[in-house]
Amino acid sequence: MFVSQPRFIRGTLVQFSLRRNARRTLEEVFGEFAPQEYDFQFQKTKVLIKLLQPDYVSRSEARRLLANLEKFREIVFDFRDVRSVGQGFADEVFRVFADRNPSILLRPENVNPAVMAMIRHVSRATPSHEPAGIITSCE
Repeated sequence: MFVSQPRFIRGTLVQFSLRRNARRTLEEVFGEFAPQEYDFQFQKTKVLIKLLQPDYVSRSEARRLLANLEKFREIVFDFRDVRSVGQGFADEVFRVFADRNPSILLRPENVNPAVMAMIRHVSRATPSHEPAGIITSCE
């Protein structure tokens, strides 16, 4: 390991940490995100919605969130600590994206009742009234 004073340059900084005593094994990670049913390819991703703010309202925020997610077969959206989402945000994710990618399973989790109500509202706006690719039960 090497530690130095960071240089301040324009761009994006990404940081993460790993616990040395983590109990999670490589087999568990592959089992969750690259299971045998997907030929051991990473076809599932988990997106933590809570990034900068507790409320997401616009379509543009949803489009940024969805960038390159069409490559996966299953997407878990973790709404932990998100208080509310706007109709435009929910519509872009759970109607527009879902309609464009019917083979992708969208699974919201840690959803409060207000967010789940908006997801169900926009999901029912589609002709099928309950898209098969969206799990709309609170977890």
